[in-house]
Amino acid sequence: MKRLLILFALFCSVLCHAQQQNVKIYLNNGRIVSGGLQEETSTTVTIVKPDGEPQTINKVEIRKIADAGEPDIVSMNKRYVDYTAKESGFWGAVELGGGLNLHIDGKYDSSVMTDLCLTGGYRFNKFIQAGVGAGVRYYISGNDRVYVRDRKPDPDVKVSFPVYANFRGIFVDDHARSTVPYWSANVGYTINDGFSFAPTVGFRFGSLERNHFLLGVGYSLQCVSVLDEEAGSGYKNLVLNAVTLKLGYQF
Repeated sequence: MKRLLILFALFCSVLCHAQQQNVKIYLNNGRIVSGGLQEETSTTVTIVKPDGEPQTINKVEIRKIADAGEPDIVSMNKRYVDYTAKESGFWGAVELGGGLNLHIDGKYDSSVMTDLCLTGGYRFNKFIQAGVGAGVRYYISGNDRVYVRDRKPDPDVKVSFPVYANFRGIFVDDHARSTVPYWSANVGYTINDGFSFAPTVGFRFGSLERNHFLLGVGYSLQCVSVLDEEAGSGYKNLVLNAVTLKLGYQF
């Protein structure tokens, strides 16, 4: 009886193993792993290799899962490259920011500006990136000053267009860290206004080499022309200063 139970258990084990789907897993690093599919979750895949050893693989490392009977994928190009894991290369970002103007030369400016900007460039390494960008700026509230556009007073200033060079990076190595402090600086010209400079510091969130959310605070310097109310005519150049808050996504 004991022998029958052992044989039955062995038979069930062999049957279960035979019913496992044999698969080939193509990894992002170019390797191919084969075995019987044991379990698949939303984040991992577990297989039993031919030597009977189980192996669990994170799905972010997997390029493709195929049936073991399918022929291997042969590419005439270089091996598959996971660009999201590369430290250098092209990058892009979209950022939404808002700023509250400070007191300037004893006169309060009530304008609250908000920016939507797109930036793209090249990432030399995780500590330094450079690029160019453009956006649109909208003044939410009115101004106590009358701005000058094309040498003419315009009491209804609402929109301007910043164009800039951007430099950014992180302060510390992000190895084994999902949140790291970052810095960023825009230097450029705002169409309808003038020279602009906007440094930012904050935190970058995300455990991958790419694809991060950004949250930062900063300072915005903006040169503008306004109606010279003291002289009663003409215009004068001013520098607006604002404290800003930025939300963004970088890839």
